[in-house]
Amino acid sequence: MNTDILQSYMLAVFLLALAPGPDLLYVLSLSVSRGIAAALATALGLVSGLLVHTALVIIGLAEILKHFPQFKTGLIYLGAAYLFYLAIRGFGQKSAGPPTVKVTEGWSKDYKRGVVMNLLNPKVSLFFLAFFPGFLFHQSWSIQKQFGLMGMLFMLISLVVFTGVALLGARLSRWLHKGPRPKHFPIRYISPTVLFLLAGYLLLQANS
Repeated sequence: MNTDILQSYMLAVFLLALAPGPDLLYVLSLSVSRGIAAALATALGLVSGLLVHTALVIIGLAEILKHFPQFKTGLIYLGAAYLFYLAIRGFGQKSAGPPTVKVTEGWSKDYKRGVVMNLLNPKVSLFFLAFFPGFLFHQSWSIQKQFGLMGMLFMLISLVVFTGVALLGARLSRWLHKGPRPKHFPIRYISPTVLFLLAGYLLLQANS
């Protein structure tokens, strides 16, 4: 087992989860407007949806790489190009505040909404396709097993980050609503910067 690659993967996932995106902003907005319970329920739903995306990647991509390992390098290049595209598009977008939150009641509704939000985003599976091949860390483990572990780690780290954001949102609720003008975090360039760095890392992996 190459622990350096696995540690790099966990760090990359942490930075990616920490980079503000629609899901993170949604959890933050829920925590600020409705409290930490709604935010945590939604976060758990968002993370649960990753099970389906992980399974799709394991069933499809793992079989292809198992029979055609020469495709790995090409897939890493395609993945890096996709991440560069997302980064460039992110740099070009205008800053926007958190999405509007509709008030609902009960953990189950918030949880289900999180699951649906995740499952209706096909970009998650595409991102896994681009991301996972560059971090294969074990020579004797099957590709399916490695992808499965990477998917579980992705879920765990994302849940930890979402929980931290929910706790922070609850603390910042009063501060965000003070003053005559709403306050916004300088977050526009964080997400595309992380994507850009991840794409560069994948290119290094392909050439190593």
